[in-house]
Amino acid sequence: MLVKAWHGYLHIEIIDHLTHAPIVSWLIPANQQEHSAYQDVFQRAVRNLGNSLPLAVAADKGYSIENVFRFNTDLGVSSVIPYRRRNSAEAEQRQPTATHDEYGIPVCNACGGDTTFVRFAVLKGKGRIWFKCAMTTLASCQKVQSIQCSKDYRALLPLWRTEPAYAALRESHSSYEHKHRDLRIQYLVAPDCLALRPKRPGRACQQLRASAALLIEWLRVTLRAGLLGGPTQVGPSRPNSGNGMVERLRELRMAKAALRSPDPP
Repeated sequence: MLVKAWHGYLHIEIIDHLTHAPIVSWLIPANQQEHSAYQDVFQRAVRNLGNSLPLAVAADKGYSIENVFRFNTDLGVSSVIPYRRRNSAEAEQRQPTATHDEYGIPVCNACGGDTTFVRFAVLKGKGRIWFKCAMTTLASCQKVQSIQCSKDYRALLPLWRTEPAYAALRESHSSYEHKHRDLRIQYLVAPDCLALRPKRPGRACQQLRASAALLIEWLRVTLRAGLLGGPTQVGPSRPNSGNGMVERLRELRMAKAALRSPDPP
């Protein structure tokens, strides 16, 4: 039997979408899964933001766990996280259900057709989505309908996958990954080379270095933004609109809807 052991730690970062600066730089033991530390790291980010909740969190598949979706949704925060199977028995792709399609878009309770988003709110600690039928073929299709996100936290999101904002966050997430390398090169945070690691054992020494780097990064951001005096050095950004991904998803949903529709008489 092969036993694999890893002595060390994992480096978790939360990056601000506007400035691309780290909000939290936190180290956890290597025997702890990243998603198990999510709530703790999230609360640290909220504290560093002045107790303000973010509108959305974009992450990789490592955080595609139902507990993460539940935690975010019931706080009113949207999760922009790729699909990941729960277990080996689950299908490679999402499957449509009686209440929503494979992309988390609710279906009309009356005619089973496509719907449009109305609003999202957290009631009694649980997220709920309101929507309207896009077809309005029946009289009962006219009224606003709702569904509780707890029916499927991983699918039913506050920010629908068909929205440009979701697509923009999804496509821009990969640009944040380089921040791990930047902090490693500039400040030797979580170095992956034995020659560069501090000779003092323990996670506390590494965490002190990561926290110092976080402070320096925000001094740099405020300086470039002109908040410490002097001219502003931050140029205009070119945000990703996400329109390309939205259009591709629209075509894919239309094609799948046509396949599921019965043949005309």
